[in-house]
Amino acid sequence: MTAFNPQVIIIGAGIAGLMAARTLQEHDVTVQVLEKNKHPGGRMATLILGEDRADIGAQFFTARTPEFQAYVDRWLAEGIVLEWTQGWSDGSMSAPHLDGHARYAAKGGMATIADWLARDVDVRTGVEVRTITAVSHSWQLIDQNNQFYNTNALILTPPVPISLNLLKAGFTTLSTQDTTTLKQIHYAPCLCGVFQIKGTVHLPEPGAIQQPEAAISWIADNRCKDLATNPTITVHAGPEHSRWYWHASNEIIRETLLEALRPYLDTNATIRQSTIIRWPHALPVSLHPEKYYLSQYHHPLVFAGDAFDGPRVEGAFLSGIAAANAILSVL
Repeated sequence: MTAFNPQVIIIGAGIAGLMAARTLQEHDVTVQVLEKNKHPGGRMATLILGEDRADIGAQFFTARTPEFQAYVDRWLAEGIVLEWTQGWSDGSMSAPHLDGHARYAAKGGMATIADWLARDVDVRTGVEVRTITAVSHSWQLIDQNNQFYNTNALILTPPVPISLNLLKAGFTTLSTQDTTTLKQIHYAPCLCGVFQIKGTVHLPEPGAIQQPEAAISWIADNRCKDLATNPTITVHAGPEHSRWYWHASNEIIRETLLEALRPYLDTNATIRQSTIIRWPHALPVSLHPEKYYLSQYHHPLVFAGDAFDGPRVEGAFLSGIAAANAILSVL
């Protein structure tokens, strides 16, 4: 049970966690990122289906701040991302509404952005932290294999309810102010279906439909992002629809998602393969007004992620940087 002792440990290798790590390393702080999944990215996730790929979490991103746009420009120059469109169809076959804001997608899938950010960062994948405990002057973490990790400071980027459960499991009690503030953050779930189609699909330009208030909020053909050669469609249910069907069987979920897709399929089209993914904390719906939250605990502890001042890829990016700067101020 060897202990690792970086100055800062970050839980979660999504965009916030990776940007926090990169920012800390720029200031010569030793940092380690622990990620329970096999790959970094969080909801920047791409499903591989033979020769085809499908984005199953975040579908695109925008850039509204110079700080994030600078990274996007670099990714464009390196061929990591592409400008997909400047607006979406509302479901009709008429031209999409263009608002002048570029929507970017990642070549190879959204997970490739996380892979790029994880370069030169000490990311330990397959590490599921089970408990977080304050011991003397440091934090002690224990993973699923009873491996111990010790650190001076901690950044937690999972959905806030998960982070609070890790602290609770380690008998770490936060202040009333901390608990009250953090429990005001809430998330909506999302049911996702990926359908490989044999036959013709007729989605309007640019190959995607966005209807945020509808039962089915998103339908997109991954071929339009150069992720697939065969019709490979991602369908997302909206928050209420996802809550209603959350505990239903995969077969029932499949049918309710497919019902929304069928109008865009030829009558002779068939489903070659389908996959259902459940995202329990897909969309922050009650946000913290700042880009991070610095706990009152006597050991440095910061919460970050897309629930902090912006439920977008860019919000997670900026939150990670802000969380790192908050830690730097107290180390």
